[in-house]
Amino acid sequence: MSEHHPSVEQAIASALNFLRKENRRASTKDVRVLTVTEGGAGHFGALEVVPQLRSLSIRKWTHLDMGAVARQAPQVSILSLWDVDLADNEWLGMLPALALVDFRRSNITTLRPLLDCSLASVACTGCPIDEVSFHEVLPALRERGVHLHRINDPEWVWRISRTLHDRGFPAVAWLTDSDELCLSIPGFQVPEPAIIGFDDPDAIPWLLDKPDAADFEGFWRLAALHREAERSAKTAPRLMGRFGDNPRFADRARAATLNGHMKSARAWFALHRPADALVQLDAAIAFDPAHAPAHMQRGVVLERLGRVDEALEALAEAVRLDPDDHAAWTNLAFLTGRHHPIRGVARYDELLQRFPDDGPAVHNRAVLLRDLGRREEALAAFEHALRLLPDEPAVHVNLGVLHEHDDPEAARACYRRALALRPEFPAAEEGLARIASRA
Repeated sequence: MSEHHPSVEQAIASALNFLRKENRRASTKDVRVLTVTEGGAGHFGALEVVPQLRSLSIRKWTHLDMGAVARQAPQVSILSLWDVDLADNEWLGMLPALALVDFRRSNITTLRPLLDCSLASVACTGCPIDEVSFHEVLPALRERGVHLHRINDPEWVWRISRTLHDRGFPAVAWLTDSDELCLSIPGFQVPEPAIIGFDDPDAIPWLLDKPDAADFEGFWRLAALHREAERSAKTAPRLMGRFGDNPRFADRARAATLNGHMKSARAWFALHRPADALVQLDAAIAFDPAHAPAHMQRGVVLERLGRVDEALEALAEAVRLDPDDHAAWTNLAFLTGRHHPIRGVARYDELLQRFPDDGPAVHNRAVLLRDLGRREEALAAFEHALRLLPDEPAVHVNLGVLHEHDDPEAARACYRRALALRPEFPAAEEGLARIASRA
């Protein structure tokens, strides 16, 4: 047997070295088994120097030209093409000795050429084959006595591959030997990760329905987030079970357990599943009640769920546990202001006592004062915000809104300054239109 190498020449050299350990006179004509992995658009002309080659395995290959391979090695009887970017299989007729073919996790879409071959075994797990291939060709091959690898895999796994193919997504679905559902990209091209596992098969159609999954990059990003959400949640409790009683590893196990719950929560929240995020945050707080970031994130999640009072309590607990946590103070003041403007002003006052140069906080406080009708205080707050954020167009726009009714010219000047900073800023254009409509 040979080692894995990323070029045909290297694979042949490795196979020859192996043979010469037994027979110093061995030559390339004695090489019968070859494995080539992780290549790009490689050159297979070197196969002509191994005329006795019988078994060829090509794995993790992109842009594979099997026609060129078949022309150089027509005598091959065992062919394994795993995780290759290969859609064409018309070259099968060029391999008359072929008895076993394995297209595992490639993007082959039709198996009809297999009906013209004298095969003993076929594997096509994870291929987005068409309806005819799945419902007619595979049964016909089975009736001929051809061994079909994993023929008992559920139909829904194949349908996921087919759905991805129909969406134009270069990914396929398959089951591991332990029946875990995975997605992978034939050829293992970017983006990373190249393989994503799922505990819940229903997650894939759920992800495909998301607006962020309109293109493949968006779908793959969501799938990776889902994997992180599932795996981090499962790993967290296992760590304490394995290492919690070991003095050497207990601290690291505790930190990793807490981090696992937090990573899972962040991933679920990014997937717009706040209820699942809350489960992980509650687990994190049960594990470490003094972990301020968990209370802060819990407040954000509860607000998303519409549980405003609980959200504000969680954020207040976060700043109590860590008074210097700027993010916690920012969320507490912002959410308080959104739901209780008068209390929001007070929260911003507390925040600015600790972080007096927080320009966005000064700006948000000014907007609250304006909306509460406290004009003079709002004007002073906007002037403070402009000193901290002179190039922020939103500050100029919101000051313009304050001036609109009492000083239209001042408002117009504010909107024009905003447009100078950000051309075609809709809020500024709308402000100018309102002033013009009242003239």
